[in-house]
Amino acid sequence: MPSPYMWHMLDEDYIYAIKKLSERWYFDSIPEEFKYMYQETMNSLLRWPDSKEWKVERSTWTQIIKCEKDDILLFWWFFSSEAMSQEEMWNPKKYWFKNVTDLVASVSEYVRMKLLRTDSSKEWYKWSTAKDWKSYITSIWGSTHWDFRAERTETTPYETIDPFWNFVSLRPKTNEDTQMINAYHSIESYFLMVILKWMDTAGYKSELLNMNWELMQEFLSSFSNDGPFSKKCTENLTWETSFANDAKMVFVSYGLPMRRFNSENRRTHFAISTESRWWYSAYIWDDWELIFSYSNREKEGEEMKKDMVFYKEDVDDILKGIVYQAAMDLWRTSLNEILTAMAYYMENRDKL
Repeated sequence: MPSPYMWHMLDEDYIYAIKKLSERWYFDSIPEEFKYMYQETMNSLLRWPDSKEWKVERSTWTQIIKCEKDDILLFWWFFSSEAMSQEEMWNPKKYWFKNVTDLVASVSEYVRMKLLRTDSSKEWYKWSTAKDWKSYITSIWGSTHWDFRAERTETTPYETIDPFWNFVSLRPKTNEDTQMINAYHSIESYFLMVILKWMDTAGYKSELLNMNWELMQEFLSSFSNDGPFSKKCTENLTWETSFANDAKMVFVSYGLPMRRFNSENRRTHFAISTESRWWYSAYIWDDWELIFSYSNREKEGEEMKKDMVFYKEDVDDILKGIVYQAAMDLWRTSLNEILTAMAYYMENRDKL
């Protein structure tokens, strides 16, 4: 099986790979009516990749994406051959694909993602969201240093034309598709507090919080959690202790109002910190969405960006993701700390 790290190759690696493909009669199996265009386009991708492009018809605009040399690996034998024979690769109708490149590229990407999927990524809490005719995949996870991460990728099936001028079922992932929070470790209790404040401000309810509290604690106690961070949060904003270990301190600003997002005014009462001691500020948006926007001194005077947008439909999954990650010991905040913060909120929500 090919290595997933072949997805990034040197020029001599491509030349060697093409030689090996020729020796295995790979090019001879290409349908005659498609052979010239296929070889011409692949040659261009190898020599002048930015001369070719993808075209994505988004909801309100057309996106042109210049090709990269690594796009070659979508359209040739190495990855797709792990699932199909040469004859099958060039028979898209058999598998209900639109055309030859739709089949080969889709299978290649699927195989590559299976190879690249690490053991840790299998444990990430993920969910799907549909909103305003768009679809998203969101994951909450911890980095190799157990720092907090949240990533949202738009997966809306926009009509896409590949470098061969074929309509295909996949498209390159771009900045327009990705939202990200790269926060510090041990801030999960604060993140939970911000989520709860947003819910109370917008009037959103959660099935998780409506469960019988004793039953939920009994259920969560069944998780195995004996890792290095299972008992206590570690370093947050101070080195001596962590405010996150004190639920009362976590909710100290809860009674203050959550401000609406204003691209020219960064003032807010709610934020989570980053490794560099800056922060992601939290705001309410037009339709009661939750906005996280990265802030630091260098960005003062710049227009604020929406680095992450959460919707009403995300409420339960965000809460479940926080509990799951702590229960599985995938970041430095323990399950005990999360449950303590939740219990404090449930018992004091009318007084906060």
